[in-house]
Amino acid sequence: MCMRRGHQAEFHTAGRKQAEKERELANIEQHYARLKRSDNGLDSGLTLPKGHEGEGRGEAASGTQDNQLDSPPVSAMVEVVTKSVEMALCSLLESGGHFSVGAIPQSPRQENHKLQLEKAMEPSYQRNFILAEVHHLFKEKLKIEQDINFITHEPAEAADVHAYEYKDGPDADTDNVTFNLKQNYSAPWNSFLLSFLLHEFQMHCVQEAWPIKKDNDYIKEVLQECYKQLQMLWKNAC
Repeated sequence: MCMRRGHQAEFHTAGRKQAEKERELANIEQHYARLKRSDNGLDSGLTLPKGHEGEGRGEAASGTQDNQLDSPPVSAMVEVVTKSVEMALCSLLESGGHFSVGAIPQSPRQENHKLQLEKAMEPSYQRNFILAEVHHLFKEKLKIEQDINFITHEPAEAADVHAYEYKDGPDADTDNVTFNLKQNYSAPWNSFLLSFLLHEFQMHCVQEAWPIKKDNDYIKEVLQECYKQLQMLWKNAC
């Protein structure tokens, strides 16, 4: 009698476990069914009227198909980006360019725009101060008292200029500055001397603790403008 009751208890326990497993499986199936309907856009919380459920499913399926047609495959997009990067790197290497860490290189047009904007916004006394110091530097290095005295300036010897530009000749003498007045400021000989004047100007700025300081691009442009004025003065006197 005891054995029979024991078997019956075990039977009921096994039945309960089986029922719990079936309920758990049913819950899992319902959960994934809801997820699937949600992915297809059919579980948005809106109830379609009877008779239009098929239309809703058709529109959802159509929308999904259209999106798949309109959107390019991810692999194709990755390939396009990869090719673009490869082309950019090849172009950089062919042009001899270099990466600069921590800075974005600017084009000459961007630098010129930045410089012109700075000049337009600066107070006039700052501009006048820089111009006066540049003129003073020119007079000091050219050993002249006034700009008009520049008409007697002896230009650099053509042989020295030719040797410097084409035959690895010596640099221009910075103790006795003589410009190649037949060419503009961008000529190698003149460019070397203007770079020397730029260095001298910035050195005086630091040593004398000037209250107004400008970057190299700003001073370089002022030096070039001063050279053009002196060159014109010299040519008109010839």
